[in-house]
Amino acid sequence: MNLIELQTKCAESNKAQGYSEVGILSHLLLLYSEVAEVVRTGFLVDDQTDTEILSILDEFESLAQRIETLRRTRRPSEGVVEAVSSSDAAVELADVVIMASSIANKLSIDLDSAVSRKIKLNEGRGFLHGKYF
Repeated sequence: MNLIELQTKCAESNKAQGYSEVGILSHLLLLYSEVAEVVRTGFLVDDQTDTEILSILDEFESLAQRIETLRRTRRPSEGVVEAVSSSDAAVELADVVIMASSIANKLSIDLDSAVSRKIKLNEGRGFLHGKYF
């Protein structure tokens, strides 16, 4: 699946799952939460890891827990959110895709297959997965 097909599939899935009504800031929180899940479930850190990195990862986990609590309790009010520059936002989102692909490569993950499996899994879940966003 190429990126245009992926965006189209995600738009369809988001509409069916209720996420098309979720604002941009909430989507950014969801992205942050997903990254935290990768960190939490995907890696074992040994005692040679820099203590500053470990401290940052602890803060990251704490923030991810706050996001999850918010998701289960209410949908936040965002007001109107627009990108200051859609071209700047495009560059940064491209970085997200590139970094995700780089991590997948390091872990020998077939990202195309993983995304397809995850979309199918999400299609079987309830509206907003029973959460507010």
